[in-house]
Order: sequence, then structure tokens, then C-alpha cells
Amino acid sequence: MTEELKQLGGKDLIILARPYAKRATMKAQYVPWQKSGELDMSADSDTETTKDGSTTTKSPVTAELTLEFNNNNSGIADDLQDAVINGELFEFWLLSRDRKKTADGKDTYFSWYMRGYNTEDDVSGDADAAATRSITITVDGTPKKGWTPLDQETQSLIDYIFAGTDVAASETDKGGGIDYDSTVDGANRVSSSEEIAVNGVSITPTSTDVEVGKAIKLTSTVSPANATNKKVTYKSSDTAKASVTSDGTVTGVAEGTAEITVTTDDGGKTAKSTVTVKKASTTK
Repeated sequence: MTEELKQLGGKDLIILARPYAKRATMKAQYVPWQKSGELDMSADSDTETTKDGSTTTKSPVTAELTLEFNNNNSGIADDLQDAVINGELFEFWLLSRDRKKTADGKDTYFSWYMRGYNTEDDVSGDADAAATRSITITVDGTPKKGWTPLDQETQSLIDYIFAGTDVAASETDKGGGIDYDSTVDGANRVSSSEEIAVNGVSITPTSTDVEVGKAIKLTSTVSPANATNKKVTYKSSDTAKASVTSDGTVTGVAEGTAEITVTTDDGGKTAKSTVTVKKASTTK
């Protein structure tokens, strides 16, 4: 399915990380309290003048990932800091939560995937604020883009649910709380699920001719245009003269006249068209 064009929010851009050596036993980890993330990709070019003219060469793509977050004692934050010292290779995902599609019944999110090394890790802080960590990842190779799922545990770290005042036994326990429903909650709100009744139907043409063995199409219009149930049925007053199908196609059977009636499912509103069946023309 083609994606709908929309702007993507910076607040929905998150970074997950994992030591490459632990990919067989560890899920990608969300780095808590992220403030910003940025992926910079560039490719230098060089133009050289020769006797045969100018030639341009392009260098391979280089990429750098930067992440700023409130310093914390999570395992992944510690692992990233250790990686500056031991040179450990990491995997990273720059994931956009407001760009997703469903695959095999599961929501997946657009992501940039890359591998690289933490080459710079700075900690700063004021007395009246949380310390800030800024890390710089030198990407090894070229980042790849694709789609990845986001497990419930990671999702709960990023986007907490509404909770009531009762005891909550787990992160997903709402403690008796009920989510706000914008379709019904709030005074004087018109529900989008409210049915719009049919108040009439018309048929065109209201009278017509058709030859024996030939067919014509009648068109019905239900009003109002935003009626909830626009289903209609067609019926011939004399099927020996003219027959009609469910989509309003009338076929001449024998010379004579028949009335075709269209009836709405909602409200039983009707309209009629008179069909005169004429002898089939002959061609020499």
C-alpha cells in the first residue's frame, strides 16, 4: 500500500542500541531519556583536470550518528560508555515511530540500521539539572534502511499508558483506568458512528427504450450523499418483457412495457423508470 504523505515529528525519532557480540542473546535496547538524535551522511567528490577534460570522482559515503540523553545508570548507557575504552562494535537503529506499516499482522516502523563505534562520549551537567550525555558514533560502512517491529517492553518505556488510581501490578496494568474516547466523551459531541438515514432515491432515465435482446443501464442516486446505507435493489414489473440485474442493467425480453422500481434498503424509498421494449432492428 502506498504511504500517505505526512510530516514526521522529531519527538518520534528514537535510537536503540546493542553490542554486536550480544546480538544472539540480547534484544536491541532503548537508551532511556533521549533528548535528540541525528544521523549525518556525506560523500566527498574531487574534480581533476586532465588533457582529455575534467573528471570527477566520488568517495564512499561516511556516516556519523549522534545521541544526546539524560545520563542514567541503565545497562545500555554503561555499555556504550565502556565501548569508548574497549572499542566494542555496536548495532544501532534510528527508528521513526510515526512512520509505520503493518506486515504479517504486526506494526513495523521505518528505521535506519547501522553498525559503528562510540568514538566520543561527553558528560556535562549543572547543579540544578540532570547530567547530559552526548555520544558520537562513527558508522562502519553504509547505513541501511528498512522496517522493524518494536516490542511491547520497549514501547512501554517510551510511551506510558493512562493509569487509574487503583493498584497497578505491572507496566501494562491500567489500575482501573479507562482511556478517553474522543468519539463519545465530552459534552455535546456528535459521534462519528451516528447513522445518517436515507431520505430519498432517484433513477435515471425515468423512461427509455430498449430493443429485444439489447441492454441498457439505469442509474440510481440515494440521498443524502452521506447516507450510511446506500444499498438498493431493482425489480421489474414484468420480467416477460424486461429483466433487470442488481446493478440496474435492463435487458429487453419481448415487445411491450415494464416498470423498473428501485428500492432503498434503508427506509424503503422508491423511484421508477418506464422501459419500452421494441422489436429488434434488422440489418442487411
